[in-house]
Amino acid sequence: MKKEVPYDAAVLIIAVSKDGRIVVVRDPSFKVPYLKLPGGHKEEEESPAECASRELKEETGIKIPWTKLFRVSSRKKRGHSKYVYFGIIHSWKTLLKRGNDGEVVEIFSLDEVLNRKDFLHEHGDILIKAISCIKRAGVNIT
Repeated sequence: MKKEVPYDAAVLIIAVSKDGRIVVVRDPSFKVPYLKLPGGHKEEEESPAECASRELKEETGIKIPWTKLFRVSSRKKRGHSKYVYFGIIHSWKTLLKRGNDGEVVEIFSLDEVLNRKDFLHEHGDILIKAISCIKRAGVNIT
């Protein structure tokens, strides 16, 4: 049975390979095309985890089943729910150059992405808070 969540729920997904590389996207719809974590809004009949898995695949081509995602955090602000999920990338074979909405897909080490001035500040804060969870999952963060 799917967990009921408000329709206006959004998700972000931190997808990292075992060697510490993270996939991010550059969203062309931003006035300034910042790098950001993949994510989006959930569709009416899906759970937040299903949404995270779908958004990751649509924006990057990377497939991580929703059953293999770990919820890092969730919060409700002004009637809007935001969920952050973490998953391990086991294969880069399906990686896209561009997502379904024209996002440019890029790969960095965690350290590199956190030190980039063009990485969306709010997403950097979220990623820093999630690093302890990522380390517990056995990801090598250099």
